[in-house]
Amino acid sequence: MMNKLKKIADYKYLNCCLIILASIISIFWVCVIDNIHYFNNSFKGTETINNITYQKEENNMVVNLKTSNKYLYELEFLGKNTTKNTIYYNVYAYDNKKEIFLNQERLSNVYDGINVIRIGKETDEIKLLFVDANAEDFELTDLKVSNTYQVNLLKLFGLIVSIYLIFDLIMLVFKTNKPKLANYFFKVAVLIGMVIAFASPLYYSLDEKEHFIRAYNISEFNFLKTKNDMVKWPANLGPVIDNPASIFVPSTYRSYVYNLKYLDEISKQDYTYQAHNSSAEPYLFPGYFVSGVAIFITKLFGLSFPYQFYLGRIFNVIFYAFIVALAIKLCPKYAKLIFALGLLPGLLFQSASYSADVVTNAFALLAVALTIYYRDLTRKIKFKDLIILLFSYIMAFITKIAYFPIVLLIYLIPNKKFNNQRKARLAKILIPLIGLIVFALASLYAQKIGIIQWPKEGVNSTLQLKYILANPISYLYTLYKTLQASIISITATLTTQLGYCGLTGELDFIIIIGTIVFAIASCTSDLRKFDKIVLALIVLCCVGAAMSSMYISYNVVGNSIVEGFQGRYLAPVLLPFLLLFSSPKFKIDIKEKKILISLISIMVLLNIHAIITIFLNVYN
Repeated sequence: MMNKLKKIADYKYLNCCLIILASIISIFWVCVIDNIHYFNNSFKGTETINNITYQKEENNMVVNLKTSNKYLYELEFLGKNTTKNTIYYNVYAYDNKKEIFLNQERLSNVYDGINVIRIGKETDEIKLLFVDANAEDFELTDLKVSNTYQVNLLKLFGLIVSIYLIFDLIMLVFKTNKPKLANYFFKVAVLIGMVIAFASPLYYSLDEKEHFIRAYNISEFNFLKTKNDMVKWPANLGPVIDNPASIFVPSTYRSYVYNLKYLDEISKQDYTYQAHNSSAEPYLFPGYFVSGVAIFITKLFGLSFPYQFYLGRIFNVIFYAFIVALAIKLCPKYAKLIFALGLLPGLLFQSASYSADVVTNAFALLAVALTIYYRDLTRKIKFKDLIILLFSYIMAFITKIAYFPIVLLIYLIPNKKFNNQRKARLAKILIPLIGLIVFALASLYAQKIGIIQWPKEGVNSTLQLKYILANPISYLYTLYKTLQASIISITATLTTQLGYCGLTGELDFIIIIGTIVFAIASCTSDLRKFDKIVLALIVLCCVGAAMSSMYISYNVVGNSIVEGFQGRYLAPVLLPFLLLFSSPKFKIDIKEKKILISLISIMVLLNIHAIITIFLNVYN
């Protein structure tokens, strides 16, 4: 039996077979299992609701909808928000006269299409409670209830990817050869990242609206964006761009489709010169070049806004997967640790969005991997090697200049790796110096644009800097106090936060911590004490600079803690920090193949759970 399974696992076209099998199971799931509600109930199709009453309850407006007693799968209507930016409303159904809360929805003043709400109950009455609203604040027309046959293509794609990867994990156990970690990473990151890119609603990654505007300006060759720069935008897209808090968020597959059609329709009209400002303006363009190219390509082919937006996300995730896979390939000693870090659900979610963090996080891993790679080469370091190293260091901090200390990685390479001591000393002076010049230029650019992008009472960057210089000891204590009070929550959000789609949970965080410890113990370490001192210095300087940047641009003068410091800001220094704990004495005595299969399985299952979390939290 085992021999047969091994033959199957080593079959040349196994991947094709697994994809076909996963597709068959997924198609049956979405076509049959997900439509049991349609087959099991006598009411099929749609029915217009005519029995509608409006009633004021305290500060809320209640809309009661009555229909004949039958199974209702969905409620749909045309909703118009007439006076407010956003109106929230709670949806209730009655089952045997018992009120059941279903979900909270948002009525947008931007979206002018069909709203679809999941009911899924045997009920004859639905209640919509509009919070802090009056009758004149909204209009509801064309209200219908339905029980229709649906094929959820979004869920189908997520299922095919998830089931295929689970089958692939099972086959790994029986394969003769151990898996190639870099190849496996690329496959997993691209597949899961694409699901996330399509499933995550518009602007549901942190600050995604700001980063999208920056990427769009790059696609229009506006590389050094300043406030009020005019570039060509679809004429009617302004409200969708400028009001991310009030745009429509689909909570069902049909509402997702209707929203795409709506965005497609309003963005097909003529382009006009418009200015859309962004808090990402102080960041230099390399962090947005990949997504900007994607948007440019879609516009070249005449595709509308939804295609532009989603292709930019997909290009970002492919770029991230390629760079991190390259880091894994170049650095076999720490490949398992890089693999685990690269597939952290929080980081992979971020990579499938518009964000400068995509470039920063990927090149931060590559910078360490390349440094170790050149340190371990049997030949001497050449000039072109130094150029490649310098490029990777600069790309790691070009958009997030707080990570400039990454250039100190050059000190991990011993002097004996150079042709002579003079060239070694010269390289270790020039590379940090060139990095410092880039840092200075990027800082000047940011200051010209304006570091404070989120106007807040009491925030003054000049006065804040003077306060820090006048009270260095007090400020260092502020940094320490901030980390001491919130390091666990910061780390948890870094690893498990899926933007505004929620967290994957505390259990996932515990599993991730255990997996990282496992990955460290399975790595081959030969770092010197001096190397660890350099790494510790890089971590401390980067974290201090990142916190200082947030303190100067977002906190009131002399604030007792650093407000706004998020877990994702620690991502670029994760690998240098974790390498401090690597040691030849800290090893696990398990066969390499078992280590790889265990590591791959845990990280894949964590990311499948991330996909499930998105679908459950967003598409109720």
